[in-house]
Amino acid sequence: MNLGKFFCSLGCALPLLTGMGQTQKTLILPEGFEKVEGRAGTSLPFGLSLPIRMQAIYQPWVIENKPKSITEIAIRADWSDQKGADTISAKAYVHLQLFLSHSPRSFDNLSEIFAKNRGDDDTVVIADKRLALPSQPKLPKGPRPFNIVLKLDKPFVYLQTKGPLLLEISIKAQPKGAYRLDSPLFPTSPAQDFGSVGPACKVSTTGKPLVLTNSPSFQAGGSIAWKLVGAPPEVPAMIAMGTHEPPGLAFGKVTPFHLGPFGAKGCYVNTNWVLARAFKTSKQGTGGWVFPLPKRQDLWNQWIFAQAVSADLSANPMGLVLSKGRKVQILGPIRTARVFAINDLKAKKGTLQNGTAPIIALRYR
Repeated sequence: MNLGKFFCSLGCALPLLTGMGQTQKTLILPEGFEKVEGRAGTSLPFGLSLPIRMQAIYQPWVIENKPKSITEIAIRADWSDQKGADTISAKAYVHLQLFLSHSPRSFDNLSEIFAKNRGDDDTVVIADKRLALPSQPKLPKGPRPFNIVLKLDKPFVYLQTKGPLLLEISIKAQPKGAYRLDSPLFPTSPAQDFGSVGPACKVSTTGKPLVLTNSPSFQAGGSIAWKLVGAPPEVPAMIAMGTHEPPGLAFGKVTPFHLGPFGAKGCYVNTNWVLARAFKTSKQGTGGWVFPLPKRQDLWNQWIFAQAVSADLSANPMGLVLSKGRKVQILGPIRTARVFAINDLKAKKGTLQNGTAPIIALRYR
């Protein structure tokens, strides 16, 4: 008996047996889009009839010092509620190659030169594949499932501490036909109402409460857009921003501070008013305030608190109504970017775009 072969038959099989018990996990990049539809769609790389080279960089918010053995990369198609654009026809076949590496560059420092973005471990994970893109039926709402699956020829070990993940796809040929992928353009900020408003605090002309809303994205370096709706037409109003939700202090009182004793029954001050903008409401009873946000990292993940006030002489003896409080989280930039060249697979330089790339799911063990 060849003892070497015997012991190898036991020892060499052990890693395979161990791997059989591992459960496949999923990481969505860019982070925060697992259950959130991207606010844009992209025709790159599958929506054109031309050869395309595209690099996309993905840099996570939270860095884990734990290797991930990637076996598949799944992508989802864009969802649209526009008539005539809410389904996508199947597309076969897309002839592609796929490369992965740890990029030496960051998401906000990606180069227009392809070679400068690749890491030393640049690996061909799909050498040559003809991929059939599945049809996408009409959905009541997005996001779509990650059903465009790229199975790697061999696993790629991704370790966040070694740098952002760089995905490079080379489309050698593809048939005609639109096929848009889901892609972020700017993040959707978490937001919710807070504080109190009683049933007696209502607008006299509608019998409904005053409502404060916000734009979908509060991003450092961008702006805050507040909007008041449901107020009486053409009256003085105000949106005030504060630093807390109840409990806290406003005008020396603990919030929520009831204005009932002053003549506005059911109306509450829900945050301290440290910065405010007054305006006159429109004929539709609306108004707003756009406030610029500095491009500062210390603002990332901070919460902004606000409340709206409107004059309404018929509502109560105090002559005003107040909304509930509204809080929105300030987000940092989407930590992704892409560079691409169309109809030239040998191009050394491409077009650079920050904040956008296909939303992907890494499946790993």
